[in-house]
Amino acid sequence: MEIRQFVYFVAVAEKGTITEAAKSLHISQPPVSVQLKLLEEELGCVLFDRNTRHMELTEAGQKFYQRASAILEQFDSARREMRDIESGVAGTLRIGVVSSLCGGMFLDWMKEFRKDHPRIHFEIQEGNTYQMIEKTRMHQVEMAFVRTPFSASDLKRVPILKEDLYVVGKEEFFRKQAAEAEQSIALKELTGIPMILYRRWEPLITEAFRKQELTPEIFCQCEDARTVISMAEKAMELIGKNIRRFVARRTDLEAAEAMLTGSLFAGIAFSYARLGNVHAMSHPVSAFFDVPHGVANAVLLPVIAEYNALADHGRYLKIYNYISEIPAYADEFEPMMLVGAIRELTAAIGIPASLTDAIRQAAKGKEVTAEEIESKIVPMTVDAMKSGNIAVNPRASCQQDIEALYRKAL
Repeated sequence: MEIRQFVYFVAVAEKGTITEAAKSLHISQPPVSVQLKLLEEELGCVLFDRNTRHMELTEAGQKFYQRASAILEQFDSARREMRDIESGVAGTLRIGVVSSLCGGMFLDWMKEFRKDHPRIHFEIQEGNTYQMIEKTRMHQVEMAFVRTPFSASDLKRVPILKEDLYVVGKEEFFRKQAAEAEQSIALKELTGIPMILYRRWEPLITEAFRKQELTPEIFCQCEDARTVISMAEKAMELIGKNIRRFVARRTDLEAAEAMLTGSLFAGIAFSYARLGNVHAMSHPVSAFFDVPHGVANAVLLPVIAEYNALADHGRYLKIYNYISEIPAYADEFEPMMLVGAIRELTAAIGIPASLTDAIRQAAKGKEVTAEEIESKIVPMTVDAMKSGNIAVNPRASCQQDIEALYRKAL
């Protein structure tokens, strides 16, 4: 086997077709086809199911993809290390980190380390705890910042920080004084309240309740982000295909049931999802102008979807087909088609066409001038930038970007 065979195989697995893989590799199709055939012959198994429109990995192909990706990562890392040594740089430190630590805390640690070791370069890989532990075992990273609990007796563990565990939910679930003052809440007050947990936290939560002779009501356990994405996609499909019917005729029970089911999936996904600019920017709009949060989200969504289009990796097409009445295929789709579909949908269900319209509607007859709205752009931007959601937006954003997005939404 040759490295180029691994490269070709991974490219086809990720792009879905030999044509797209060849384009990404800047070569013609025949070499890719030939090397894939030679690779399958050497391995003695079929790696792709070629009977579908896209080349789907077989079970053997999925296993080999994991191995091939790991080998290419190690190859690239070794090549970078050799270049670093040749150029006089001390080396590259490969670090794994869970998504929830990718914000300020982790960056502060890196900053302090950099002061003492200015010639060290970093290579950051992101994933969940189990993925990072596996990458450490496979020597794809030298170390990983993860969250407990986990089982890894073969690895050295160094506790570096303890954090409080928070319960998040609607205010009516908690004592009024606790909700208002953000005080601690007793476990017994959580009995009977449906909870959504990461599966690996379930033993800890259950044991804590058991010690107080209580039983938690676990409504849903989530394994990882892929489950969340599936729930979010199903929610978009159910809501996108039925919201026009439901708004047009509120007595349509079939549409109402689909909307309720979609809202349930959306709520579960929302509890685990990383949010972005839409959510960060809508809160200040509601705070400064009393625009309902959902309306603010809907008005800002097409503007930010257009901004994020450069960072699309295929999900825009899925969302488009969930909400559009006219389906599209990959070879004809452009990200801006989703922006147009969002605008058509929001117009069809009565969402204001602009942020200015939404603000003036929320004022309920009170005059709000363009100058007054403009005077709040910078304060709203400052508030939005304080949100951790900006850091996880698909496309990086600075304060000037957020200001420009607000103005575009007007």
